Amino acid sequence: MERSKKSKIVLSLFVFLLISGGAIFSYLRFSPEEDVNKDVLGNQDLFVVPRIISLAPMSVYEGEEYIYMVKVTDNDTELEYITLNLLEGPSWLGISGFKVYGTAPLGSTGTYRVVIRVSDGDNSSVQESYILVETRNE
Repeated sequence: MERSKKSKIVLSLFVFLLISGGAIFSYLRFSPEEDVNKDVLGNQDLFVVPRIISLAPMSVYEGEEYIYMVKVTDNDTELEYITLNLLEGPSWLGISGFKVYGTAPLGSTGTYRVVIRVSDGDNSSVQESYILVETRNE
């Protein structure tokens, strides 16, 4: 009798986990949020998302200018409609067009996180990189 009771408890727990797992899967799979870049089968077209295809310079010396000419690609938008935004970076870093630039001031030795977003007005992606500011040994 005791074994039968344990079997029923284990079976009930298994059924509960199975049903709750199915409910969670269904909710995540059929979320009400729609993605306009997905086709009827739910496949996202990655060719319409603008992407940064260049790598940022990794270091600069204090007192010297840091320049990063950003190269982007987007298969459905002309470059004149692409915008870049500096989401995160040191205060001395700025952005104009496709150029990220700034002069690392004296005393700014360290590592800085830089996040750049590229957008075509409908889609966007980000690039995260780091800048090492070093002291020049002379």
